[in-house]
Amino acid sequence: MSDRSLHHRALAPCRPRTRLPRPQLLGLVAGLFVLTACGSMHVPPRLNRSEAATLSAAHLDLKVGVRESSWSPRLIEILSGSGLFREVQPLAAAGDVDLIAEPAERCSYHRGGFIPMFTALSLGIIPQWQHTEFGYAIAFSTPAQPERKVVIPCGPGGTIVVGWLGTLLNPLPGWTLADPEQSPGYRERVALEIGRAAPALAELIAGRTSP
Repeated sequence: MSDRSLHHRALAPCRPRTRLPRPQLLGLVAGLFVLTACGSMHVPPRLNRSEAATLSAAHLDLKVGVRESSWSPRLIEILSGSGLFREVQPLAAAGDVDLIAEPAERCSYHRGGFIPMFTALSLGIIPQWQHTEFGYAIAFSTPAQPERKVVIPCGPGGTIVVGWLGTLLNPLPGWTLADPEQSPGYRERVALEIGRAAPALAELIAGRTSP
């Protein structure tokens, strides 16, 4: 046997015999992306005693109809759970209502655009973070004067941390990987902002009933 044949046989175990199939390669890349995209979100804190008292004092004896949209089921949950209004229903099934509520401007959490490039390239070692506002701005109007609106702007938000550092933050209080808009703190703080707008909502109703 020639020296050249012996050389080739010696190197054979070091050479890849087959290439990784494309589906497996794509799966590996996708898996790495998922791992590097692990993270956490810091949700808004729950109300303190003073803020809870402000919310409790802001009850409005009004019936609200929520205009249909992709976010309206969540808006109904927030308004119903706030204790601010006498009744909250989908607008199509509500009949006569005092106020109409609907999502207005999308807050930054629903706009997208956050691409953790450095985190992905470093396989999650380099974290990236960004402050974001959850939910939507909320517009209130009356059936008689839909052009007059009281808008509750984007407000309650938190910090998103992407990478392995974010994963390590998940067990800590106030951090979660779950939907932040389901957190009690977010819902309470949206309700508080609506409660603080109670005088403006009362003026809106008064404008509807004024000659």
